Amino acid sequence: MGRQWLHAKREVASLKKSKTTSKYVREITLAARQGSDPALNARLATALDRARKESVAKDVIQRAIEKGSGAGAGKDSLEHMVFEGYAPHKVPVIVEVYTDNHSTKWALWRPTIRKWTRTGKVRRSRLVPTRWRS
Repeated sequence: MGRQWLHAKREVASLKKSKTTSKYVREITLAARQGSDPALNARLATALDRARKESVAKDVIQRAIEKGSGAGAGKDSLEHMVFEGYAPHKVPVIVEVYTDNHSTKWALWRPTIRKWTRTGKVRRSRLVPTRWRS
């Protein structure tokens, strides 16, 4: 009876580790787009330090750097989007998003925008997606 709790504990630990690993891989991949040398890319150096503190494997880190710099087999398809607008009470809002599908990301933000619009403080046309590519 005690063995099932051991397996459940390992499964929870595995899920937690995979979640943090994928988070840091994504961060390293996006940072590597600006340059694959950590000495010249401060964002990449910071991401690598964080990943090493969380015990991300070296080969996983290397694959993420190769993917972000375009040297590896997989090419990074995430793009940077910035949504700018005004929330109720004329509070400016800037939302930065990395996404692989800008239509889906816009659809996720649409209910929030509609909620703001019902208060009469924000028009839908004021929240404009802007895509900047590096």
